[in-house]
Amino acid sequence: MKTKLFLLMALSAFLFLGCSTDNQEDSFYDSSNSRLSEDNVAARQVTRPLKSKASGDWFINLNPQEYVCDGLLQYSIVGTGNATHMGKINILGTLCTFPPEGIYILEVTFTGANGDSITWRSGDDVFINEQGLYAGAVFDCVAGTGRFEDASGQITVDDFLVPTEFDNTFEPPLPVAGTFSNMSLGTITY
Repeated sequence: MKTKLFLLMALSAFLFLGCSTDNQEDSFYDSSNSRLSEDNVAARQVTRPLKSKASGDWFINLNPQEYVCDGLLQYSIVGTGNATHMGKINILGTLCTFPPEGIYILEVTFTGANGDSITWRSGDDVFINEQGLYAGAVFDCVAGTGRFEDASGQITVDDFLVPTEFDNTFEPPLPVAGTFSNMSLGTITY
């Protein structure tokens, strides 16, 4: 009986001492069962192709309190579509125009069904069609949430805009609303 009690106490002491968390460190293992730190895991981001296809509406924003840029004209963009790595997406965007200089700045956020998002901003590579309408751009990834939090990447977007409403007080008439459809190709690293 004393032997059983002694073994039980020794086993209990071994379990309590063996479960100490003082020397444990967070680590992951790769496919060869080699230990990786969290920093090494973050450094293993992979660049993947990204494609999207979307459609929706665009309209001029005439409320200066809602402006997000200093452009003369500001258009809002709302749509839905599909993107690789995200599935179905909702799109919200803003197009700021500076007509005398011919500068267009577009920022668009793709949000997936799970809440992960990628925000894209156009640079200097903006395409204008023969009617003077925005027709696409090269976009850089500027922000992300969820698995895209530290993402980087670039896409080229080809847009097809159809104006449906015009302000005839301008010459030529100013398009104030319409629909869009687009496709994009590029890469994302996350």
